[in-house]
Amino acid sequence: MPVSMRPSNPFFGVFTFTLAGLFFFVTGAIGWKTGNHNPIFIGGRWVDGVIWSQVGIGLACFAVAAVAYLFASRDPRLHPRPPHAP
Repeated sequence: MPVSMRPSNPFFGVFTFTLAGLFFFVTGAIGWKTGNHNPIFIGGRWVDGVIWSQVGIGLACFAVAAVAYLFASRDPRLHPRPPHAP
């Protein structure tokens, strides 16, 4: 990715996928089916029982967030090198 398009915070992906995972995991666990084509909160509806596909999407987002954390924690912007002595 070009430097100009890189997010300023190396943990941007971690936060994004964690929030998305939390949203899908909780809504799936409580039985709120999100809309497919409408905005998420407008097109949703309650169903009986757990929505396992949404729970699975939430868990997958958590896994991606964990991998993103590994990459973000190794970002050189977080570990600046000391200047070399002449």
